[in-house]
Amino acid sequence: MALAEAAEKGTADERRALGIKTRVAGLLAWLLVHFIYGSTRKRTEGFERLKELVAAGQPVVIPTWHGTLTLCAYVVRRLPVTALVSPSRDGDVLEAVFRLFGWTIRRGSAIRGGASGALGIVREMQKSRVLAWAADGPRGPSGELKSGLLRLAGMAGAVIVPVGGAARPAGRLRTWDKHLVPWPFGRAAVCFGEPIALPRRMNDDELVEMARKVEDGLNEARSRAEGLLDG
Repeated sequence: MALAEAAEKGTADERRALGIKTRVAGLLAWLLVHFIYGSTRKRTEGFERLKELVAAGQPVVIPTWHGTLTLCAYVVRRLPVTALVSPSRDGDVLEAVFRLFGWTIRRGSAIRGGASGALGIVREMQKSRVLAWAADGPRGPSGELKSGLLRLAGMAGAVIVPVGGAARPAGRLRTWDKHLVPWPFGRAAVCFGEPIALPRRMNDDELVEMARKVEDGLNEARSRAEGLLDG
């Protein structure tokens, strides 16, 4: 099978119908997300710059830590987003929620999907879509960046825009990522960091250096979001 044909097959497989229970769970989660985040007073920093990059046709990857994924996803929900979602059962519910946002979904790992999966991800980035990525997913450890996607982003000519979120008052789920859940009618902030340009080709040392830059950018964006709540 040719590489392009394999990529198309992979895309078709990812569009499989979700089960009725998953779709109902996704709808309920979607309604809950809209209630919580719709009632939250939100501040953003750097969002207009991100929208300008997208409008100019620049391929963009927006990574965030898994624990603030829902908050950051809600803020960018109206952008043309392709989301990388893990093939787990939890990922099924996330897929259902994100499809209700109108997003395109790619299931699986950026580095375990083989040549066809990698080609499909590069193509999505080159379509001037925003690729949303939980940088420490799908199973952690929390706050440790998985660098596999960076090579593909460089091949696509994409820039990385780190995203960080914070909320008060808020709770944490008893999950590996201690997922942040704002209280309704509280306050939240999301910061979009400075774009990070990637080389088209990276050797191992360059990949380690770029991964450190992205990880630093994610932590800085989170700190700036926390600072917005203090202002």
